[in-house]
Amino acid sequence: MVINQKDRSLAMLNALLMKQTRIVLPGVVVACLGVVSCGTTFPNFSAWDEDLPPIHEFPPSKAPVVIHRGSIGLDTDSRYEARAREARLNPEMLWGAYHLCTGDGIHSQLNTFLKSIGYAKDGAYRTVVVLDLESCGPRRGDITIPDLASLARMLHERTGVYPIIYVNPYQANRRLRTEEHSRRDIATLSQCPLWTSSWTYHPRTKKIPGVPAWDPWDLWQYAGDAGEEGFRSSNPLYRFKYPRGIRGVGDKLEMNFYPGSAQELRTFLGQHSVPVKF
Repeated sequence: MVINQKDRSLAMLNALLMKQTRIVLPGVVVACLGVVSCGTTFPNFSAWDEDLPPIHEFPPSKAPVVIHRGSIGLDTDSRYEARAREARLNPEMLWGAYHLCTGDGIHSQLNTFLKSIGYAKDGAYRTVVVLDLESCGPRRGDITIPDLASLARMLHERTGVYPIIYVNPYQANRRLRTEEHSRRDIATLSQCPLWTSSWTYHPRTKKIPGVPAWDPWDLWQYAGDAGEEGFRSSNPLYRFKYPRGIRGVGDKLEMNFYPGSAQELRTFLGQHSVPVKF
């Protein structure tokens, strides 16, 4: 059943708000952010990041989790498998993969993603799974909200795991207001943890301009690739002392924040991981 335009965003937001609020317990953390709750930071990468040391040499205190692009549309990330195999040499690191969704057929995209990450029911390792919703341009096309929900549902049916959804809040807000979607779509997406991005404002200390309340988020990307204007030294996020890079890995990285300890982060993400061969 298709819901009307006025109710779409409210339904999505209400569904997300129904998720249980996580209590942050005391523990070892990577960063304490003044008035912001203490938490753990970690990087994510893709094949675009070429000058990286071997993944297993990343300091575990600064990279307890690493999430790498596994595929985009119907294509595998060229560096994914080699880096995944490197990561397995470090037992302290949790490994994850994201799929950049496009306008291609969702059955083919699911098969591409699972093949890219080496999915196997009897796999010896675990990989966190993420679906990435953003604009891919006219050549690849964009996935729709209903297709994103169907892709998440199919992944759950195949693996027993709901993926994490990564999305820029502006992108999500625009899609929810302009694309028809069903209550079933909303119910599916509400099962998926939210990984949001904002490179200028902390989503809990300042409302992102032009975007309605987007809470509770589970993961927050506060820095993207080095070409973005948001990385200027005047960025207000710097006053919270968020690390912009990792010594020995890179000075400017795509970085993320979780409002809990490293062990809590691993436990949370482990619930959204699937067995893999490498």
